[in-house]
Amino acid sequence: MRTLKVLAVLALLLLPCVSVAQKAKTPKRESADRKVRPYMYVTPKGLDALRDKLKTEPFAARWARALGVANDMVARPVSSENVIGGNRARPAQGLLALCGFAYAVTGDRKYADRAKAEAWSILGQSRWHENRGWNQGAQLETAECSQGCALFYDWCRGILTDAERKWFAERALELGLKPYLASIEQFRPRNVDLWVDNPVTNWCGVCHGGCGLLGLALYDELPEAKKAADFAWSHLNTFLDKVVLADGGGYEGVMYWRYGVGMALDFTLAWEHCMAEEMPLKTFERLAGYWDIYMYGPDRRYANFNNMGEDTFRDLFGADPRTFEGGPSQALNAIFEARTPGGDPLLLWGADWGGGPWTTNGYAWQWFVFRRATPQAPQQMPALQREVLFRQSGHTLYRYDKLWVAFNGGWTSDKSHCNMDLGTFVLVYDGERFVHDPGYGATRADQHSTIVIDGQDQRKPAQARYTAWGGGKGYHWLQCDVTDAWGQHAKKCVRTMVVVDGKYVVLLDEVETSGSTNIEARVQSRRTITVKENAAQIDGERGALHVIAASPKATLATGRHEINFVGIKAAQPKTEQVFVTVLYPDKKGANAPSVDWTEKGGTGTLKVGGDKLEFKQTSAGWVLSKVGNEKVEKPEAPTDRVLKPVK
Repeated sequence: MRTLKVLAVLALLLLPCVSVAQKAKTPKRESADRKVRPYMYVTPKGLDALRDKLKTEPFAARWARALGVANDMVARPVSSENVIGGNRARPAQGLLALCGFAYAVTGDRKYADRAKAEAWSILGQSRWHENRGWNQGAQLETAECSQGCALFYDWCRGILTDAERKWFAERALELGLKPYLASIEQFRPRNVDLWVDNPVTNWCGVCHGGCGLLGLALYDELPEAKKAADFAWSHLNTFLDKVVLADGGGYEGVMYWRYGVGMALDFTLAWEHCMAEEMPLKTFERLAGYWDIYMYGPDRRYANFNNMGEDTFRDLFGADPRTFEGGPSQALNAIFEARTPGGDPLLLWGADWGGGPWTTNGYAWQWFVFRRATPQAPQQMPALQREVLFRQSGHTLYRYDKLWVAFNGGWTSDKSHCNMDLGTFVLVYDGERFVHDPGYGATRADQHSTIVIDGQDQRKPAQARYTAWGGGKGYHWLQCDVTDAWGQHAKKCVRTMVVVDGKYVVLLDEVETSGSTNIEARVQSRRTITVKENAAQIDGERGALHVIAASPKATLATGRHEINFVGIKAAQPKTEQVFVTVLYPDKKGANAPSVDWTEKGGTGTLKVGGDKLEFKQTSAGWVLSKVGNEKVEKPEAPTDRVLKPVK
């Protein structure tokens, strides 16, 4: 008996040493028979159920349109472009996916034949990767071609002769699997292909997901394929656990997050189906998919932080099929919603009205496979929280009747894409965006709506830190310390943002440099900016945003970097400076409100029209103390989740 107890204790002590893949081996369902195709997402028996589902709404009408796209693909000649040095990988990936899926569902040979022509074209090329120095094995194109060929092989293998299957396996091994295995076994140990175990970058999800799926498609036909799929399973469990943050947010921004997570899930869902194992990530526990939707503004553009174009995913595909990618991800939200016990109305809305790949004209095969057989979601988005924080990504969203503000208090990554944009924000009023993020490729701090010190850039890696987040009846506020972003250039840089009655925004920026007096608060906009004395006006089509420098006595100047900006500098520059700025949106032609800031006995009083706010100077710096007659509770750093599921 004593021996059994000792063995039990030893077993418990050894548990942390078990690999992610081993821990994940919890039987979920009977595995698919890998001797019968297809097997990765549905079995032949499952196809019968899928066909029945596609005859009902909301599937039938969308499926008819998707088949129309597939018919256009069938009529399209095979491209002569190369995978490397050309724009071939993604169009091929989309065609292989949609035509292969169309054949699996309909049995119409024309779809399989066109998919085969595409697969044979890219498999006949000499390479799907190139030596870039910093990456020498598999790359994004390798993964995209691998995934497309994997889907074709699983859905259309039955049309191939034995000789064609042999040739397919040989070329897939040479072009996709060997570069992938080299990344893991040869280049990563030499500190080259760093995406292999870097869960911050989308490359990790894309390369493991695409190449791993090719391995899964050939799992029982090549030993290298089995090794590749096993590698992908173990790495992607870690990737998904790390990249889907505590509240479902991401590090790289919505565009890259969706790319990496989407490819990773395409593999892990197939593995689950084939191997009767369940990935340990519980999507519903992290409310995965919510961040994607919350970052989508009322002007149908995203808060495009961290290397994302402002027009990326613009508009709403479900409302306008011409905008292929518009809105949240239909594929990811369908998957997340299906994995949520009892379903989720917000995720269902994202699935039914959001966009898909441009390569398939917005029709994602994953939506047809994974979306539950429930009625279509209403076009009106479910009501969202007025104030919400995605803790690890550091994004705060304010959503009121007319005012929408997104604030970035996250991290400047040294492991993947990043912009030096801590403390920046975007602002939308009455459906018009007035404060913009310049978008993809504009990475410097002086290209964002934040503090700029001596023309220097923020550093990486750097972590912003919320020191306050909360509110009362007539206000909400946050305080974010971005000192870490400035390294040797600043001793202190703290931004306080107050939203009053959901109508206007107050910024209080407290800055202490390491010697420079060249401190500037910038507000960036694509619109026309005019300056008069201590205020600037940003004009829209229906409204205007007044940018009013309440303190100190300041000089305002306009300029242009990637987009227009107004810069606020103290008339008498010092190494320690407090900027108080009011952002007041209103209808076009309305006068700016009167604004006044006074300081007395450690209290700063800000009057905006008939409103009054008070700030107290403490040992930690300036903190909000009163809004109107409402006292502000002592500031506390946010720890608990404030994001709530939509009922």
